[in-house]
Amino acid sequence: MMEHLGLWFGLLGGLVTAAQVAASVSQRIRRVRHLHLVRRRKLQQAVAQMREKAKGSLDLRREVRGMERELARLTGGIDQGEASVERARAGSESQLYVVDERRQEGDSCFVLTVRHPHFGSLSRNAPADLAESWRQGRRYVVWAAAAKLAEAKTSARFPADRGYVVGTPEPLQGTGDSL
Repeated sequence: MMEHLGLWFGLLGGLVTAAQVAASVSQRIRRVRHLHLVRRRKLQQAVAQMREKAKGSLDLRREVRGMERELARLTGGIDQGEASVERARAGSESQLYVVDERRQEGDSCFVLTVRHPHFGSLSRNAPADLAESWRQGRRYVVWAAAAKLAEAKTSARFPADRGYVVGTPEPLQGTGDSL
């Protein structure tokens, strides 16, 4: 047994060395696992932050697109409003048309409104503002001795069988010479 004592010490030394190597490797593995977990947590936090920032960016982009649509809608509304104001201004600057310029010594000046509710069917290619002016009514000046004669002159020019509606004549205030 003594002769094998060196062998036993060698085996014992080898086992001790193997145990130390195993402990060292085990400790190194635990340290690497710990570092791996720490880096994994940091990566997950970075991914979560990036997702949050991307979500915020997408929300802002959606909001910008919504605001652009709203701006386009409001701009269109403003343009329509300005066009409507322009049409109303043009409509309020009432034009007077003349049925007949011939007048006699005792004639008075009358104003009549002539409408055509279905002007679009009469003239299919007419511009929309022209058709609308006929639907709303146009004001005509007529020189006649009496209101009935003024209405008769206007009805002869714009017959009811063609869809025209002639309003009641109103005497024009003043002399009518300024027209």
